[in-house]
Amino acid sequence: MMTYEAEILKAQDQFEGILDFTTRAAGEGWPVLDVEMGLWEAFKKLGLAFLRAHVAAQGDGNLGPSVDQPEGKTLRRMEDKSESRYVSVFGELNFSEFVYAERESQKIEIRPVSARLEMPESEFSLLLEQWSQAFAAKESFGEAQEAIQSILGLGISVSAFENMNRRMAEEVGGFRESLGVPPQEDEGEMLILAADCKGVPMVKKEKEPRPKGHRLKKGEKRNKKKMAVVTAVYSIDRFERTADDVMSELRDECEKQERPKPQNKRVRAEMTHIDGGRESNGKDRGLKAAADEIAQRNPGGRKRVGIVMDGEKALWKRVLRLFPMSVFILDLYHVTEYLWDAAHAFFGEGTDEAQEFADKQLREILEGRVGYVIGALKQMATKRKLRGGKKKAVNSAVKYYTNNRKFMKYDKYLAEGLPIGSGVAEGACRHLVKDRMERTGMRWRVEGAQAMLNVRATYLNGDWQGFFDHRIEENSRRYVAQMDIIHAIETERKLKVA
Repeated sequence: MMTYEAEILKAQDQFEGILDFTTRAAGEGWPVLDVEMGLWEAFKKLGLAFLRAHVAAQGDGNLGPSVDQPEGKTLRRMEDKSESRYVSVFGELNFSEFVYAERESQKIEIRPVSARLEMPESEFSLLLEQWSQAFAAKESFGEAQEAIQSILGLGISVSAFENMNRRMAEEVGGFRESLGVPPQEDEGEMLILAADCKGVPMVKKEKEPRPKGHRLKKGEKRNKKKMAVVTAVYSIDRFERTADDVMSELRDECEKQERPKPQNKRVRAEMTHIDGGRESNGKDRGLKAAADEIAQRNPGGRKRVGIVMDGEKALWKRVLRLFPMSVFILDLYHVTEYLWDAAHAFFGEGTDEAQEFADKQLREILEGRVGYVIGALKQMATKRKLRGGKKKAVNSAVKYYTNNRKFMKYDKYLAEGLPIGSGVAEGACRHLVKDRMERTGMRWRVEGAQAMLNVRATYLNGDWQGFFDHRIEENSRRYVAQMDIIHAIETERKLKVA
């Protein structure tokens, strides 16, 4: 049984030990690193001693044999005290407390000491979870574990890190809902949604539950990557350019103009999973969330909204429905990739003729003459009697441009100052998904992958401290009803004593 006085005496002894240590080190001229390391270890022990004293000061939670709740229900003090373990950044401590329920084996409804201390639901402190997951959001769970072990000396298992991640991920949704919209004075002139899909490597032979009657689609395989739809919503000022400007930048013939920077960018990634026996489609969730955010950041619909994506039909089908009044833009990067494939089919890789052809056709595209380019590709393919892979490359370009022609009005986009590349989405795919989820040997299950994507997105969005504050507030809210009862009992006791 910890007592406040005993723990304070221990802390005082440890503090005296620190003074002796620093006095001896100063007198003998120890290397500063030796002193620094010694102090760090001593301060951790001292912090744990003071923390134990603080917990001991809250007593054992004895509110009397019974407690009457406001709604008339009576709770009884359980005969055996409840034992709790708390792992702080300083180390582990244990405490016991009386608890109250209607009767034995029933749900415990009041934990007086835990309520006073606002103990988290898990045995790990919120601060420890925050520090641990800051590492885990960037590195593997094993590397995060090693970092915490090295710095704090805590032997936390990898599975505990994974469980922390999933617990925190469950709170991301509530945190996102609590976020207000950025002030209009901090926003750019236009709102942009950039979206793309990125694969996450999955655990082999994962027996993931499937909806009843679900069949694998043509070409679909088990145990492969599962796609996460990555969205980035941001605002930006207009940046008017011409086809000449874009061509010069692509050739590196001029210094790149000072571009407006994306403002208040928020990224997220959603994966398809089974929820309650039904499929919850990641594309639907991700794009609906983006639509809701844009609506909140665009009161009255006064801002121009641009949607920049590649040619994936599944995404276009959804954004056309969700953003009917927006400008739809096919990412220029994918356009040029198809164009280069066709140029190489005609003239060979690395040839001046391929470069000249690609430049000429790209200029036509940038100036709004996509139909001309489609006709030129068809005509040249017929004239040169292409076969095999070369013919396939040209046909793919023709099909891609034909299917997406209505999203390739680059002359108008440039004149309006709209972005024509999805570099933001490409960057989000890399930073949010690839850099963490596709590291060597990593394989995921859907639940764990989605949890990590939620937590990592919060970290990359610059919301880490805000998320921490949100978790503290939500944890405190759990104890409001208990503390009201405890305060009422204590007030009544004081009045009787007076």
